[in-house]
Amino acid sequence: MGQDQAAKSVGNKTTYQVYSLTKQVAQITTGKPKSVDEPCPDTLIVSLSSKPKEGVIGLAAPWNALPRKPVMMDVTQSAYLDAVRDFLKGRGISDPKVRITRILRIDLEGDGEDEVLTNATNYFTDRDEVPMHAPKRGSYSIVILRRVVPGKVQTQVVAGEVYPNATSPWLLTCTRLLRFLI
Repeated sequence: MGQDQAAKSVGNKTTYQVYSLTKQVAQITTGKPKSVDEPCPDTLIVSLSSKPKEGVIGLAAPWNALPRKPVMMDVTQSAYLDAVRDFLKGRGISDPKVRITRILRIDLEGDGEDEVLTNATNYFTDRDEVPMHAPKRGSYSIVILRRVVPGKVQTQVVAGEVYPNATSPWLLTCTRLLRFLI
């Protein structure tokens, strides 16, 4: 879609429903799309009527983006710490320093059975941002999905990277989560 088509697809006053990870947090209106000019004149921006603090994504759609509400869980639960530890050990980190940043429980498939998405990141930096240099040995940033499949708990990778040593990452990508959302 070209710049002109993109600009035409967003009206002068488009209303967006803004969501956090667990709920709708606001409704905002945008102004007409405008070019940011140099250095990227093909990039369009819109002005916002407000900037919701908790907002993660905004959608100009008539449907409910959260038909099943995720629940934030305690990141210190031993079952999930053990699951992340086992996952990292299986990817070559012999003594992982587990740091879970978020756990969401939600019925992704709509079958009445909750799945759990766990995000764990440890780059051994002050703010756990991706370092500018090669990450330290044992660093990682992953999202794993745990679900019950015929009575047995399965752990699957959604996305991430694991550094069993400082120079060779074990990169992970997976599109399986999309199947649950379609």
